[in-house]
Amino acid sequence: MDKTLSDEFINKLKSAARGKIVKSRISPFCTKHSSTEVFVPSTCRLKEDIEQEFFMALFGKMEVKSDTHLYRYTPFNSLVRTLDEGKVSMCSLVSMNDKTERDYFHEYIKNYKAYNSYKDVINENLKLSDKDNLHYYITSLMPQKNKDDLDMWRIYGDNAKGVMLEYELPKMGLPKHFLLAHISYAGDKRRNGIIKLIFDLMSHTFSNGQHILFNHLDAWQHMFKPYEYHKENEIRLLFVSSDVDKWVKNDDFGILMPLKLFDIENEYPLKLKSIMLGPKLSEKDTNKDMLNSMLKSKGIKDFSIEESSFVFRDL
Repeated sequence: MDKTLSDEFINKLKSAARGKIVKSRISPFCTKHSSTEVFVPSTCRLKEDIEQEFFMALFGKMEVKSDTHLYRYTPFNSLVRTLDEGKVSMCSLVSMNDKTERDYFHEYIKNYKAYNSYKDVINENLKLSDKDNLHYYITSLMPQKNKDDLDMWRIYGDNAKGVMLEYELPKMGLPKHFLLAHISYAGDKRRNGIIKLIFDLMSHTFSNGQHILFNHLDAWQHMFKPYEYHKENEIRLLFVSSDVDKWVKNDDFGILMPLKLFDIENEYPLKLKSIMLGPKLSEKDTNKDMLNSMLKSKGIKDFSIEESSFVFRDL
């Protein structure tokens, strides 16, 4: 295929990337692919590896280092179930409980005057992976700056009655089909430059009359959040598969959702290193003893159980 489309795409990218942060992430990508075909032959559909690299550049790919730890707040019952079954579950993106978060990307681009003119192109992008019956599973994590954070305990740690899990990243990197990236938050309450860039690309008409097609925009769109969430500093582990291990109904939100299950020791890429008990967890001493006994019976070693530095009166 003539690489005119590739050059046109790169030039469009360069002109669209106006923000400082976006430029710093996109410039190396543009330089690397300035003379490379980035599309599937005879189409404007991005090659999958190019698309993944492009979005990882936008989000800020999480570098896997041996001394990097990530954190997850969760209800106590969820931890007990995970340890008892020896399985870590990753939930589908459709199960995100905040509808404003699920719809943020699409509702944002609807505000552009040109949206109606390109609605069909955008919908085609959002539905492109349907034919593969793909499911996108996530685990929501946080960096060390959010460790033992009072607001995070309240919002995600079952109002401080839950636990915080500490994970270690694999020294050899993540297995295939797993991606780890920072959530992209809007720069302020009104503008999101990266979403604008993606809209500019989708609404661009190439010299052959075609429009760009992303393979997995229906997954990438859930990596964006409004400015109001920025203090969470969320890092999202994403797994893409057509397989479903279990179907469950989320009774809190009435959503039927697929789950993907991974053996806690041999399949899940994040190594559980410690548990921190929430400030309001009941019967802490007894539960701490029972957790130690449970971990020992399951053969889980090199593990510690701590307590939050906050006390009940802080809440």
